[in-house]
Amino acid sequence: MRSIIILVLLLVIVGTGSAQQPQTSSPEATDKAKLDSLRRSGIEALYNLDYDKAERDFKEIVRLYPSHPAGPQLLAARLWIKTLYESRRLQSSLYSSQSFYSSGDDKVDPKIITAFRNLTREAKRLAEVRLKQNPKDIEALDWLAAIQGLKASFEEAVERRHFAALKDGDDAVDHHREVLRLDPNLIDAGLTVGLYEYVVGSLPLPIKVVAGITGFRGSKKKGLAMLERVAQAGTWSRDDARTLLIVLYTREKRFSDALSHARDLSAKYPRNYLFRLEAADALVSQAEVERKNKNIEATVKAEREAFAGVADGRRGRASGKGVSRRDQSRTCRTYAGYDGPSLRGARFRSCR
Repeated sequence: MRSIIILVLLLVIVGTGSAQQPQTSSPEATDKAKLDSLRRSGIEALYNLDYDKAERDFKEIVRLYPSHPAGPQLLAARLWIKTLYESRRLQSSLYSSQSFYSSGDDKVDPKIITAFRNLTREAKRLAEVRLKQNPKDIEALDWLAAIQGLKASFEEAVERRHFAALKDGDDAVDHHREVLRLDPNLIDAGLTVGLYEYVVGSLPLPIKVVAGITGFRGSKKKGLAMLERVAQAGTWSRDDARTLLIVLYTREKRFSDALSHARDLSAKYPRNYLFRLEAADALVSQAEVERKNKNIEATVKAEREAFAGVADGRRGRASGKGVSRRDQSRTCRTYAGYDGPSLRGARFRSCR
């Protein structure tokens, strides 16, 4: 149960920012273009694991637009992701392990928690100021949803405060439902709602019945469709959706679809070795399927491709774009229990 609940908490971290665009000749449009440029640059840096550049870009947003919630929210998102990275919690396969939920040994520095809370508190305050002035300010409502979703993610993945995370996650979904009610064409807002639909729709039938009585209803099919639409046509949340779909497609045993997204994201963000690990996970899972079907040729092919990523990381380490020795060891440990027909030799060559 918990391994699927975590998915609803890993919500969109950057806000959809898809509100009505001002005329391109106006000063407001010029400001928005600059803000969007800094935001896009910082998000790209986050995906490439360049946390220093992301911090510079987001701090510049705070300096130029002190009354906008984007700056503190994005700085909080950067702090969250950097914390996950440094504690080695960014690979999605971790969240399917029961040990993640039962272990509380890896405590986070209280200063990080305080800094995160201060940033999200300020971002929420700025969004609420705008909403008091105009309750139908779609952009402010959208940022408020992103802030609540980010708080839920941090509370679950970093602090392990499950009930607090569920509450903030539920608030994020409600806010994005309101965004979609005000403007159904804001595709990015469908990320949070689509994930909610999938999670509730995936609950075991007895739990789903109880959830329905208490007002929680969802459709796994509808949720996947919404996420796929964001992945195809979203503006800010496209890569967030594609990252989530890697997890969901793996859960649905659609390993080739998970592999496709992992490879695309790896090509787009070459410094992010984590997408290579996700691709390797998908390939190893596909190899197991082929092995059960006694398709030895396909099994061997998938296994070799999985470990080619580790070898590629070793060759590219000098350029700063490869997989570090520490993370190669982590990959080897991930597959230590897998016993495919050609994996023993590949594991020996890549992990010795």
